[in-house]
Amino acid sequence: MVPQNNTLIKYLLTILLCSIVGGCTSLGPTKPNEPFHGPYTDLFKEIIESNALLAKEIGKLPDIQDGISSDEMIALKRLDRIYNENPIHFDEYFDIMYQIGLPEVRKYCTPLQALFWLLQKNPELAYRRIKEKEINWLLSSAWFSYYDKSRWGNPQDVMDRLNAPIVFELWLRRNFKYNWKKLPVRNPISALQTAKQTLKIKKGICTDAAYLAYICLGKAGYETIPLRAYFHKESSKSPLGYVVGHTICVIKKGNEFYMAGDSNAMEAMETTKRPFRNLKEIAEYMAEFQGCHLQGYTTGFDAFYRLRF
Repeated sequence: MVPQNNTLIKYLLTILLCSIVGGCTSLGPTKPNEPFHGPYTDLFKEIIESNALLAKEIGKLPDIQDGISSDEMIALKRLDRIYNENPIHFDEYFDIMYQIGLPEVRKYCTPLQALFWLLQKNPELAYRRIKEKEINWLLSSAWFSYYDKSRWGNPQDVMDRLNAPIVFELWLRRNFKYNWKKLPVRNPISALQTAKQTLKIKKGICTDAAYLAYICLGKAGYETIPLRAYFHKESSKSPLGYVVGHTICVIKKGNEFYMAGDSNAMEAMETTKRPFRNLKEIAEYMAEFQGCHLQGYTTGFDAFYRLRF
């Protein structure tokens, strides 16, 4: 059951949300980076001849966009060596990396950047990760320090990097902390953080995590839907002594719906990867996860601002 909306309030909230989006990032999906045009060394030309798509995706990496430094040249040499040792094995793993995110929209391939970072830091570990073909293990190894401001200090850079659900969820679980001190929310409109604010302070409530997913994954080309489920649950963590609902971001793929930006799953160190048939089924799942009966649900901007049923 979706609560009835006041037309004027909904219109005003729409304008406000658009202003918040404009304050943190531009509307609309991103576009792939243009590959670095060179000059390239003879070594890179060998990579181009061996796997043109791999070379093209390397050229899109922000690390390469401003030219190839001496450290980056070392990483390319290591990549070339590993590739030539077992090109079939490497191509299989690159195919997996390439499918993470939407190639026609994302700025670059985030797992490939992670591999590039790991080749700079620990080539032996990078080789093991290639053999294992596990994206999460690769990302975890390459993202070992979130305190490196040269890589994680610019929120816009981080936003561009979180361009696929698996990538976003890993960052969320490693960085985002639920801020119980922010409750109770007296003014949902002013309480909602911009995506860049959340990336900077790395804490917030469920609406902040959901909004971050809504922005990052929406810009990466995914169809994102804010969803709030209404239920009542006693909670010793909440200053109110209870919670009245929960907001997440939903990704729609064809006729299937997937959960994202779920701060509850983050706290429980678990998430659901199974598809749902519709939004109501997800809302029911969210209430059941809390051991509650679903009172209703809402979508769109109301999921961020209409916190009570």
